[in-house]
Amino acid sequence: MKTAIIGGGRGCRDILELALEGRLKTISLNVLCVVDPSPEAPGAVYARGHNITTLSEMEPAIRLPGLDLILEVTGRDDILERIYQLVPPGVRVMDHMLARVFWDVEQAEHRLRDQLRKSLELEWQIERDRRELQEILDAMPDVVMVINKDRRIDRVNARFEQMTGIGREEAHGMLCKEAFCGSGDFQRCREGNLCSFDEVLAKDGPVVSIHLGGRRDGDESYSEVTANPIRDGEGEVIQIVETFRPITEQVLLKRETEESERRFRQFLDATHDVIVMKDMAGRYLYINQRAAEMAGRQPEDFEGRTDFELLPGKIARRMLERDREAMEEKRHVAREEKLVIGGREYYLETVRFPLYDYKGDVIGVSSISRDITEQKQLQSELLQSERLAAVGKLAAGVAHEINNPLTGILTFAESLLLEAEEDDPAREDYEVIIRETMRCRRIVRDLLDYARLEKPKRELSDLNRLVERSVSMVEKQADFHDVKIERDFLIALPEVSVDPNQIQQVILNLVINAKDAMKKVGTISLKTGVDESGNKVTLEISDDGPGIPPRDRKRIFEPFYTTKGAEGNGLGLPVVLNIIEQHGGKVSVDESEMGGALFRITLPSAKAAQPEE
Repeated sequence: MKTAIIGGGRGCRDILELALEGRLKTISLNVLCVVDPSPEAPGAVYARGHNITTLSEMEPAIRLPGLDLILEVTGRDDILERIYQLVPPGVRVMDHMLARVFWDVEQAEHRLRDQLRKSLELEWQIERDRRELQEILDAMPDVVMVINKDRRIDRVNARFEQMTGIGREEAHGMLCKEAFCGSGDFQRCREGNLCSFDEVLAKDGPVVSIHLGGRRDGDESYSEVTANPIRDGEGEVIQIVETFRPITEQVLLKRETEESERRFRQFLDATHDVIVMKDMAGRYLYINQRAAEMAGRQPEDFEGRTDFELLPGKIARRMLERDREAMEEKRHVAREEKLVIGGREYYLETVRFPLYDYKGDVIGVSSISRDITEQKQLQSELLQSERLAAVGKLAAGVAHEINNPLTGILTFAESLLLEAEEDDPAREDYEVIIRETMRCRRIVRDLLDYARLEKPKRELSDLNRLVERSVSMVEKQADFHDVKIERDFLIALPEVSVDPNQIQQVILNLVINAKDAMKKVGTISLKTGVDESGNKVTLEISDDGPGIPPRDRKRIFEPFYTTKGAEGNGLGLPVVLNIIEQHGGKVSVDESEMGGALFRITLPSAKAAQPEE
């Protein structure tokens, strides 16, 4: 379109730039000339620079042949009016107001182009970010799935495709339960399980859980599922990102480790040895059931604590010293130990050795102790038995050797006493000789009774009757004049298979001892019964005398040990013990309810003593 521009100002120059640069695609302008009285006007200068004719008067411009359009850009109404007066027919006129369309169109196109450019750049950036995000997700070893609020899959990674066999295009828009329920290692949508999306909404934050599934080979599989929320600008959860990390090997390894530890603890708790493990500071890491029971506690009472918090200070210091010895010298240390815990003595054979970590550094100490208290007691009893046997043989020999001379002395002393006159001062000497000789004969007799290990001549007997018969033999003696004897017999008492004479000897011995302990004044109680099992018959003989001090109770059954001073020879109770043990029974001593001594005899009933067919 052939055009003449009237006015060479800034507007003219802008139109020329748009036209010459081809930026007015909607209007094609062929500018023939520019009219302006000033040759230095910006539009005139720009036109000359691009070989466009410039004129100072507008009449020649309006008369140019083939002119199609006149653009008035002066902004003056008088010039526009003159143009309308001179314009030939067929030539259109566009005043400066309409001419702004060129700028508006250009600005709109510029904005559109700029927006398009930015949109393309943004789309390219978004696509690049999507590719990078997908590459990151595909590089992850865990299964990753992005789920929207409709529980449908928006995105998955390559690991998802490998584990489920579902392509990402196929997975897009699929319900998550369709992809995971019953699909190999990731069986997680089970009845009673919350959906991860629901869990995230309920917690309003990330959720971590362990899901049990089943693999195609039928074995169990485990996955650690982490669900993280994605929020919009208002903080509302619009998506969640779920990652599935297979932890089957870790779970099975942990289970195997726990099972090994459980078997290890069962083994250590089942052993009769005392087993302890401590760290460098002396805190208990482990203690088995046997060790805890010895201290009267439970294993959990020891964990994390030291000996100083649990045991007497003296024992704790000794333990610490011996533990340090094994740790500092880095070797096994074995010794025999004696401990007194709760008033009870324990003898232990203990081996201590250091504990090492994977680097070979000492991290603690362990000890294994075997309780040899019973062995010690058996050894002591064996030595005592050997000693008693030797004493018995010696006593038997000595008794036989002494008995004959004593008989001669007694005979001559009695003859001299009979021949002496009533006023003979020597009579008192003869009586002393006779009395002391008789005392020696009693000692000899007791020695023979103790040394005599005759096998009991057993017969079925009623213990109540034996007790009654024994008591009747002494009850009317002068020494028992001020002694009250109480009887408490069980009527339906089972029979016992015993030697009646030996059992009567036991009863008489204990009754006489009780009388002597009470200084011949007091009460003696005799009670028969059965134990809880019903297989053993019991006899209790108690008095209200001074009793037996606890320190003497362990020794009163030893030969020649007596609490009567010169009046006793220390053989009565050993004879009692020998007789009862030969009958398969036991003798114990305690404090009676009356405050004196209580001797308890236990004998097997005749029925329990019979061997089973």
